[in-house]
Amino acid sequence: PSQESGRWQGMYTLEGESGRFQDCNSGQTIAVLAEGDSVLLEQAYLNTRSHASASMLAEVVGRVQERPVADPVLARQGRKELALRVERFVTLSSKTNCSWP
Repeated sequence: PSQESGRWQGMYTLEGESGRFQDCNSGQTIAVLAEGDSVLLEQAYLNTRSHASASMLAEVVGRVQERPVADPVLARQGRKELALRVERFVTLSSKTNCSWP
């Protein structure tokens, strides 16, 4: 994903307490920041998932941002990673992949 704000469609899942989003266009998986409407996306996911590790098709409006990696040693070395800031939760589908009908 680029670092622009826009509409994103991809597979959403929770790993531990952290949301992960796999972009349907690029296939890249990135972290979901616990900001903005991410709480609405997470609640919808928790209320509708079929099992604990389910991936569900989500659509959001958001922005991909660079942030320091979680590992403190790598962060001190200047390592960064991309993360999605959900500005608006649009929809969550029970579809389990990005393929289109």
